[in-house]
This record gives sequence, structure tokens and C-alpha cells, in this order.
Amino acid sequence: MLLLVPPAEVAERLRSVEPRWVAVVLLLHAAAIALRVSRWQLLLDEADLLIGRGGAGRWLVLDAVFLGWLINLFVPARAGDLGRPALFARRTRQGFVPVLGTVVVERGLDVAALLALLSLAVATPFVEVAWGATAAVGVGLLTAGGWLSFRRGRGGLARGALLSVSCSAVIWTLELLAVAAAFQSLGLSLGLAPAAGVVVATTLSTAVLASTAGLGIEQGASAAVLVPLGVEPGAAVALGLVIVVTADFWVIPGGLIAIRRQMIGGKL
Repeated sequence: MLLLVPPAEVAERLRSVEPRWVAVVLLLHAAAIALRVSRWQLLLDEADLLIGRGGAGRWLVLDAVFLGWLINLFVPARAGDLGRPALFARRTRQGFVPVLGTVVVERGLDVAALLALLSLAVATPFVEVAWGATAAVGVGLLTAGGWLSFRRGRGGLARGALLSVSCSAVIWTLELLAVAAAFQSLGLSLGLAPAAGVVVATTLSTAVLASTAGLGIEQGASAAVLVPLGVEPGAAVALGLVIVVTADFWVIPGGLIAIRRQMIGGKL
């Protein structure tokens, strides 16, 4: 996508970015990250998988999450979602499949949230095609993940489900507001519906396509939603870059710190 838009046009839009709104985007991303970590910790706890909370294990959930995200930046098909439970299962000496099930439940909750955002999004061909497929995938993930992780748990599925759904709703509301704030940083007068479309498009595209840190993919997805609404291609690509940079601002350092901490512990 970057090759199809004059770099000078993108650079001009980036020079006009309002730093205060970028700071808001960063804070919203940070809050969403904290809730994502808490959500997985909750699911692990409700599945009787959260052990070793003290000492060297206290950072394990956080480190596993950031390492998974770091892998996702460079490997397609959400491969980091396999690396995260693999690290946790090895460190806690538990079965990989039950831990993986909690991640599958997470993805099911995320898909449900994406469906809600699709309902808010503008009716583009991308959105119309994605709705049915996303619904089917979401139901399958929730069913499979619940069976893998909670069938042998202590019966806390109902409470865990309620808290996890609430967490997911807040997480994706923060992601929606982050894109809306990114609009403001570029002076784009767009509402929540286009923001929802961008969230869905960028999330689904990066889940199946490979790129370095999302470069080229999220910008194309943003343009696919916004250009039909009359947004200039340069502005749409600039928006995609703002989204990538503000997300990677937390993920890359957090992932590198996690690698160092796990290597010092001799467990990576």
C-alpha cells in the first residue's frame, strides 16, 4: 500500500499530526494492554492453571503475553498465540492443551467484540463479507476453548465468563477510542462508525497476513475502509502508521524486556 501512495503525501500528513492526540492514543493502548493481561490471568485462574504466583513466576503471565505479541508482529496467522501458552505451560509444568484453551477462549471473546464493532461499522464490502465468517469462527472458538480448559476446572466458568466478557467489552471500547483519537490527531472529522471499521479491518488483516510490525498491512486495511468514505489515500496510510507506531511503542519494548527477564531466569 505504501508503494501506491506518494511518500511525500504521507509525510505531509504525518507532519501535521497533533502530539496531544497521539499521547491519548498511547494511553488508551496502555490501558487495553493492562486489561488484556488481566483477562488472561483471570481465565488461567478460573481454569485452575494459575500457579506459582510468587517469586520468579510472578512475571510469567505478563512476559508470556508480551512475547506472544512480539511473535505476532513478525509471523502471520497469530503464531504468537501458540508461543504464549507454550511458554506458560513449560514454566509451570502443565499440559499445553488446557493452557491453549484459555487463549482460544480469549480469541472467541475478541471475535464476539469484533462482531459488535462490525455492527457499528460502515457498510463496506469488506464488512459485509466479514460478518458471517467472524460469527462462525467466534462460536467455534468459544466452544472449543471452553471445553479444552474448563471441563476439568473447579466450576468457575460462569464467574470467569462474566468477568472476561466485561473485560473484553472494555478492551475493545478502548481500541475503538484509540482509533477515534488517531483520527483527531490527523484532523479527520470522522465518527465512531468508521473507527469501528478500521479496528475490524486492521485486526483481521494482521491476523492472516505477514509483515514486519504490521507495516504495509494495517495501512492498506485502513485505506480500504476510509478511502471509499472520501478520505485521501495519504491520510488513510498516515492513520495506519499512527496506529502501528503507537501499538508497537508498548509491544516491542515489553517483548524485549520479557525475553531478557526469562533468559535471566534461565527458562527461555
